[in-house]
Amino acid sequence: MFVVSTRPNRGFSLRDHDAQSIEHVLRMVELRMGFEVEAAALAAERRTRHDLTMMLDAQESFREAVASGDIQAGVDADMAFHRAVCTAADNELYLEFFNYLSSYLKETILVSRRKAATRVDGGQAPIAEHQTLIDAITNQDVDAARSAARYHIECNKHRLQTYYDVKD
Repeated sequence: MFVVSTRPNRGFSLRDHDAQSIEHVLRMVELRMGFEVEAAALAAERRTRHDLTMMLDAQESFREAVASGDIQAGVDADMAFHRAVCTAADNELYLEFFNYLSSYLKETILVSRRKAATRVDGGQAPIAEHQTLIDAITNQDVDAARSAARYHIECNKHRLQTYYDVKD
């Protein structure tokens, strides 16, 4: 006797796109919206002290990278921050999905950080946005975490549209 699965035998994959294409970058931001907002809400419910330490360490690395103008270190720290939020969601599927998307996310974050580095403020705004999210997760305020994550990603989208002079 054999048991046959009715599920399709194929994995999820994304087609390769030009990471420099603003259209692709904005589509990735939209994907992040649905995924990361809920990860933040779960993180607010389930975070541990260790999770908070990981977020704070990534935030400090991000702050230092932005202050020094080290774009690659900023991308790495930004990725570590968002990975820490997904880890704090305490659902291995969020972390697995984040890890799957990480190469695509890294490319889009790199585009954003390069553009931000040319701005007068050097790309300081995401530091405050991350901090608002950390505060909400620390306080275990699910609604505030969801709002902070949504606001951060909406701001990122708006910054990218401004950098590239793209209209809604």
